Amino acid sequence: MVDTDKGAPLGVACVDPFPDPERAFVVAMGFGACLEPFEVQRFGVLARVLRARLIVVETPGFSFAPTGLLARERGALLRADYGPVAARMLTAALSIDDTRHGQRPLGVIGYSMGASLVSAMARVAHNQLDRKVALETVVLVEPVAIRRWSWPRLLGALRAEDKLIDGYLRTNEDVPEAVIPTDRIPGSASPRQRRLDLLLLANALRAGRLVEDLRAAAAGHEAMKVVVAHGASSHLSQLAECQRMVGECRAAGILVEDVAVPGHHGLWQSLYAVDDLASSLTRVLSYPE
Repeated sequence: MVDTDKGAPLGVACVDPFPDPERAFVVAMGFGACLEPFEVQRFGVLARVLRARLIVVETPGFSFAPTGLLARERGALLRADYGPVAARMLTAALSIDDTRHGQRPLGVIGYSMGASLVSAMARVAHNQLDRKVALETVVLVEPVAIRRWSWPRLLGALRAEDKLIDGYLRTNEDVPEAVIPTDRIPGSASPRQRRLDLLLLANALRAGRLVEDLRAAAAGHEAMKVVVAHGASSHLSQLAECQRMVGECRAAGILVEDVAVPGHHGLWQSLYAVDDLASSLTRVLSYPE
């Protein structure tokens, strides 16, 4: 737990399988995800393949800790602005990192709603934190806010993806010592949900302002690289929408890579799929051979 200078304590976990990792990433999780063994095991896979330290920070509003959005964050989310909550999350993540983060490449990784949060982190990193932070890479896995959504269409896409989750989870049965989601373990403790906070976080996705944040971030840091990683069959990050987004970013002068992999939005739930995705990411993140 980390208590930021402004706001309630946020849950933060460091996943660092190497004594001296080549790079570090701050990670924002998807909607409704929190720091529990099922989530953390995925980041162990990513950290190993990416040879990186991952600093995973919880989103206020859904956690085993009593954290929630602040009034100013709620107000911003009503305007579809993730900036204030992203700034608090980034500050919390960096506060537990040691001084080495200034001596090695630092990036951000976000999945689903987390992609919107890390895009906002990239925007605020240069002008809204106590000290400027240069984010080398912004990795967006299955970003949702790349288009405007009506509630019926967003809920329809969510229902279509929910039907596929069990299939992805079953692939983990062949992984030694893999754990299942906490909410599927009888008698397990449930995270604390702040329903208003969750509604505000989800509703802000519908405005589709992710590219706007990336443009603002790139204006302050021209060397920043964006990687869009998505399932070719996703209902929430549809192939055509991802390709359109990549084109918009390139037209704005943003250095961007498009990584399309087999699968749907739920590929994030399969450790095998995450391993394959991470391997694809290493090929576009300028890793040395």
